Amino acid sequence: IPSELDDAAAIDGCGYIRYIIQIVIPLLKPAMAVVGLIIAIRVWNDIIGPVIFLPDNSVKPVSAGLLHFFAEFAANWPLIAAAICITASPLVVLYLFTQRYIIAGMTSGALKG
Repeated sequence: IPSELDDAAAIDGCGYIRYIIQIVIPLLKPAMAVVGLIIAIRVWNDIIGPVIFLPDNSVKPVSAGLLHFFAEFAANWPLIAAAICITASPLVVLYLFTQRYIIAGMTSGALKG
């Protein structure tokens, strides 16, 4: 965030709390949406952590449950593909809701005016 915004807000009589609420937070919304999406994807795709730390299958997340579709010497690939599509669908929906913030964050520095 440029320091000129801080100076302009101070000249206009804007206090620190009002500056944070009305200027900083709206400018950071795209960045917060991108960081939130990346963290959600990282947590959702974590398979090793739940497998190691959660011994009970009833409390493991869906992504760790994908490992149960693999047998020792064979795998039912159509069933695995369907399970992966079902597992990935919440992240796709999350991306669809945060897409405008992601696009706004990518194009905010490229446009003048």
